[in-house]
Amino acid sequence: MIIKSKSLTHVHIYNCIATILKSHITNVPIKILDAGCGDGELISYLHRSFQENFPLIKIHIYGFDVIDHGVQSAGYGSKTLALLETLAPSINWKDRIQFLLSKKNGVMSRTTLIL
Repeated sequence: MIIKSKSLTHVHIYNCIATILKSHITNVPIKILDAGCGDGELISYLHRSFQENFPLIKIHIYGFDVIDHGVQSAGYGSKTLALLETLAPSINWKDRIQFLLSKKNGVMSRTTLIL
C-alpha cells in the first residue's frame, strides 16, 4: 500500500527503493542516507512507508544537512528532530540525523571541519 505524500518525488524515491527491497533476502539491515534531509519530511515518509510495507526488513534511515542561518529559520534542526521523534520515539534520531553549521570558509560541525 502506498501511503499518501505531499510530494510526488517522495513517492518516486520510495518506489525505487521498494523495488530493490522486494528482492532483499538477507537479514542484513538496509541503510539509507538522505543527504540534504531538510525538514525531515522524506525521512518521515520513507520510515512510515517501509514500516507499513516491509515490516520484516530492518531499515535504518540517516540524514544530514547544512544549516545556513541565512536560509533556514531559527530552530530548523530542532524542528526536524522533533518531527522525527514524534513519528518514531523509539529511534534515537539525534544519532541518525546530523546538521552541519555553515561557515564562510567551509562547513563546520561540532567536531569536523570540511573545507
